[in-house]
Amino acid sequence: MRVADLPLAWRTEFILHRFDGQVREEADAIIVTTPSAPTYYWGNFVLMAAAPNDADITAWCARFEREVAAGHPEVRHIALGYLGDEPPGPAWAQAGFEYNVNVALAAQRHQVDWAPLSVPGEFREVVSEADHAAALDLQSLDCWGFEPEGYRRFRAAQMARIRLMKAQGQAAWFGWWQGGELLANCGLIWAPGDCVARFQYVLTHRDHRRQGFARALVQAVSRYAFDTLGRQQAVICADPAEVAIHLYQSLGYVPVDRAHNLQRRAPQDRA
Repeated sequence: MRVADLPLAWRTEFILHRFDGQVREEADAIIVTTPSAPTYYWGNFVLMAAAPNDADITAWCARFEREVAAGHPEVRHIALGYLGDEPPGPAWAQAGFEYNVNVALAAQRHQVDWAPLSVPGEFREVVSEADHAAALDLQSLDCWGFEPEGYRRFRAAQMARIRLMKAQGQAAWFGWWQGGELLANCGLIWAPGDCVARFQYVLTHRDHRRQGFARALVQAVSRYAFDTLGRQQAVICADPAEVAIHLYQSLGYVPVDRAHNLQRRAPQDRA
């Protein structure tokens, strides 16, 4: 398997992994490890070439333990992605795995709805230490079932990676602000020489959702991707069950493929 041959949903994930992780391309899988962030589930995973059978659970879990977790006691999760579009069999859920799907939506400049939006507030890049602190606070409000302190440390580490990428000209982070308060944020990453930019972590403050802030933010960051960076295509990944996917589609983003993943949470992250 080769990263260059992956569909957009997975290929754009590797912009981040190739920046500071370790990526091994093997015949039947791609192995990803991030030594600097061993508790980052989807920075330490195995990507399989096809949907696994129920009979494959033991073998793939052993593969993960051998090629990802070995020598890293902090790695207590198991994360397995796969290509194709088949759901896993019931044995995976019985073995404690969560199954998730992310839809990759893509757009070129001419596809985006650029109609002016009457949304109060200000769009600007997250730059100062105070800006970054506000972004971390926003991202840590909801921990999505993970242990709260560990999740905040994870988000802090992710933002530190973004700042390193920004220093090398591969990332930027943005916010929609009102009266000094950060109401929504998201990032953008890209690889040198590539024509694609990938959105990261579009999130609106839970007290300000459904007021147009995310739409205004995504439209403004799309303009940055096309006009400032000169990228030919922008990609956003979203859960097909969440309302955000309809927002992206209303702006002109079109579903192109899917990424399937299975994860068994570390003990501290289980309800």
